[in-house]
Amino acid sequence: MYDQYMSFSLRSYLRLLILVVIQVVCDCGCLTQVSGWAALHISAWNGHVELMQLLLESGQCEVDFPGPGSVTSVFLAAQQRHCHAIELLISAGCDVTRRATLRMSDSGGHVASHVTALHLAAQAGHVEAVRQLLAAGALVDAAMTAGHVASVTPLHLAVEAGHSDVINLLIEAGCNVNRRTRTSPPHEDLTTRVVN
Repeated sequence: MYDQYMSFSLRSYLRLLILVVIQVVCDCGCLTQVSGWAALHISAWNGHVELMQLLLESGQCEVDFPGPGSVTSVFLAAQQRHCHAIELLISAGCDVTRRATLRMSDSGGHVASHVTALHLAAQAGHVEAVRQLLAAGALVDAAMTAGHVASVTPLHLAVEAGHSDVINLLIEAGCNVNRRTRTSPPHEDLTTRVVN
């Protein structure tokens, strides 16, 4: 049963998750139009593996350099289903357990917090990306919060999107199929709070 804090259904939040990174990136679809992105982010978003390799080999590029919301290049590669980019980032030592906080602009300004690259890959239904992230140590039962819905795992997202191949892979990796989502109190938006 939904409590008083539930203004959107779990289904609404899960449908929006696939759009979260895209909306954070830019309404026009161009990563370079939003400040805070580095060259590696842009290359990962576009799947330009050769350019990513060049940047990483320069010795000056941080593989886990955070962009807006602490999003790293592996998040963008997972969102866009670029397996070769994910493979390169993993071989360069990216942290596949890293978490990000993303604003869901179509849901009244709520945030999705503690999101991992595995959440994005599972929601997108990309089996190979999920496989790569799990093999690199991604947490199969990592829990994120989407608005007022907490404890959302990659399995919940794959089930909601109907990705049976991803569901099978997550089960094989030992996910908790009985884990429940829960509601949480609304997040206070510190960026818009008025201080007297």
